[in-house]
Amino acid sequence: DIIYAVQNIVVAADTVHDYTLPLFQVSGKVTDSKGVTEPGAEIVADGDTKADPNFAGTSQVRNTAYADANGNYSMALLEKDNYSVLTKPPAGRLDLAETVTSLVVTSNMTYDIVMDDAYLLSGYIRDTAGQPIDNLKLVIYNQQTGDENVTIPASDVSGYYEVGLPAGTYRIRLVTQGNPPSYPNFPA
Repeated sequence: DIIYAVQNIVVAADTVHDYTLPLFQVSGKVTDSKGVTEPGAEIVADGDTKADPNFAGTSQVRNTAYADANGNYSMALLEKDNYSVLTKPPAGRLDLAETVTSLVVTSNMTYDIVMDDAYLLSGYIRDTAGQPIDNLKLVIYNQQTGDENVTIPASDVSGYYEVGLPAGTYRIRLVTQGNPPSYPNFPA
C-alpha cells in the first residue's frame, strides 16, 4: 500500500490538482548466510516518509514484494529517510529467522538482503491436566529491543507450535485471534 496525503486543497471552482510522487525502484537479491538464494521470501518495507518542503502533507508507505525463483525482488518506494524492512523466510524454512533491516531511499537502488540464521523454538500448549489448547497465536517480542520479532500462526489441534528465531531472549504472548480454542469454556 502506498498512501499519500496532501492537506488544504482549496476547491471553489473546477480544479486540476496533479500529483508527483517521489517514487524510486528498490531491487535486489535475498540469500541466506551461506549465499544461497531464497525464492519465495517476502519483503515488506514500512515507514513514514521524510518531510518534503514542496508539499504540506504526510505520506506513509508499505509495500510488499516476493523473491522470484532466482531470489530477486523489486518494489517501488517513496523517498524516505528510514524504512524498516522485514524479510520473512519462504514457507517451511524454519532454519531462517524473520530479518529486520533499515533502508534509506533517495534514488533507484540495489538492496541485497541476507537473512539471519534461526534456531527452532517449538512446544505444546496444554492445560494443567495435559489437555492440548489449539488456536492460540504466539506474539514474540525481543526482550532487549522490545520490538515484536515475529507473530506465528495458531497452535494446531494438538497444541503444537514451532518458529525459527535468531539467538536471543524473548517475551512471548499467547493470544486468541479469529476462531477461539476448541478447549471447553476457554476464557475470552
